[in-house]
Amino acid sequence: MDRKFGDNVSDLSPKEISFADKFNVDGFCNPRHFYQGGEAGAMNGQGFDDDSMRQLTLDIQERGIMTPLICRWVTPDGKPCTANTEGVILQLVDGERRLRVALSLNLATVPCFVYENMSDDDAWKVAWRSNDTPKAIGENATAALVKHWRARGYTDQQILTITNRTSQWLRQMDTLGNLDNESFDAYAKGLLSLRVALKLALINDPAIRHELLTETLADAERDHEEILGRHRKAIEKAQEKIETVQAEKEIAGLMGQEIGEDEIKNAENTLKEAEKAFAEEQANPAQAKAKNLTRASKQVGARQVASSLTKAKMGKLLKQFDKWIENEGQDGGEFVGYLSHLHLGRNILMACLNGDDNMKKVFADYYEFVEAEGIEDNYDEEEATADYEEEEEEEEEVDPEEVIDEEEVYDELRKYGVGEEN
Repeated sequence: MDRKFGDNVSDLSPKEISFADKFNVDGFCNPRHFYQGGEAGAMNGQGFDDDSMRQLTLDIQERGIMTPLICRWVTPDGKPCTANTEGVILQLVDGERRLRVALSLNLATVPCFVYENMSDDDAWKVAWRSNDTPKAIGENATAALVKHWRARGYTDQQILTITNRTSQWLRQMDTLGNLDNESFDAYAKGLLSLRVALKLALINDPAIRHELLTETLADAERDHEEILGRHRKAIEKAQEKIETVQAEKEIAGLMGQEIGEDEIKNAENTLKEAEKAFAEEQANPAQAKAKNLTRASKQVGARQVASSLTKAKMGKLLKQFDKWIENEGQDGGEFVGYLSHLHLGRNILMACLNGDDNMKKVFADYYEFVEAEGIEDNYDEEEATADYEEEEEEEEEVDPEEVIDEEEVYDELRKYGVGEEN
């Protein structure tokens, strides 16, 4: 990669610079524009909202462009080249927000560093590190960008070199890349927290994932409406306070008395704060947190069990328990469980079949049955200890992060709940 104008900054017309905003699977474009389900250059990246651009415009009007733009020479089809190449194009690598402001203000020149033969990988690296510092790209665009790099065959090392992030972060981004478009779109719009999106990405069954997504978003929306309701009440209370103070002031005036202005100002300030809090909450989307996924999992889990454990299925399970008990806890020579556990499982299953929800009675009857029958467990202490030690050795060979993450989702879903947000 060669700097065209040495180490000097060049003043160039902003109209000469081309935006790298056309999505190209094999080429480079602004990382801010990466968004699954959208097109690059669609101005949907973070930092392009009206408030951010207005703030940047005021700053440039006051101080000018303090940080030079970074550009490179490319051929018409986007390949890096030298300045002497036929049909050469000056392509923007970093500074799109500044360049758009410069064009809107009709600035004659902008400061630039221009490179020759800057590869796509080098362009990614420069754009990533420049963009992600002053105004974050956003994890939604980042996850889509990592997915794009993976499609191009980028290795872990290549991505980590560009982003200067950790391996754990990359695993999270890869996990998010497994989300279907509907779920990813909800995350990209800020409707899901990162933790919730990661948990949904670990659920392989699309039907369950979509059911959870719908229920989670609905639960978050209910929370959002509840918060807005509290803000509305705060506004009404503040308005009532102002009316009360004004009435007291009028009465005091008729009686030749005065009410301090501080009390009126305090009431007005309280109203302004309440209205501001309401406006801020209303402007932000209802983002689903872990607690929303927890409640949604209870609803979805209950529906899944209700639809799957029919009486016919429980009858088959009962026969399976009877067979295991008859074979002393074995199934084709393979250990299934201890006899006491199998009897307890059978009793609970029988209670479910009979519609008996008194679990205390179920346990009492079970203990009475075990004592009367004199049931002894098929338990060998030496064998159990050996099995435990062997399992411990095997577990040490497994990557704990991957197993725990996936099991956390499915185990907790079976219990109709997931862990609270850290």
